[in-house]
Amino acid sequence: MVDEFETGTNTRDLATGQVTTVHDSATGYEREELGERMRYHSHERDIFGILDGDPTSATVRTERRIQLSRGDWHTSVVATGEITCDKDAFYVNTELKTFLGDRQIFHRDWRFTIRAI
Repeated sequence: MVDEFETGTNTRDLATGQVTTVHDSATGYEREELGERMRYHSHERDIFGILDGDPTSATVRTERRIQLSRGDWHTSVVATGEITCDKDAFYVNTELKTFLGDRQIFHRDWRFTIRAI
């Protein structure tokens, strides 16, 4: 069994000039492996935004979720990232979390700045 979807939307706020694009997709499957049902599922979301006439207002936010389970064993990974900017630099913020069941077993943030050329 495979389940998949993909959607996208574009919106423009006529009062503010804010343009937003959202893209969502997911895929997953179940199969028999080593005598047990194994399930895999992933979800991806990207959100892009910009204000008309202001290139430094551009932003992108991404989220990735992956879940894998077999029997009573469940694990997941969640990764998020965001890039913003101003006239001098790009600002990158990312985060990675892993879970075993409901218990978070790893977490790390990365934050850095890339000077504009």
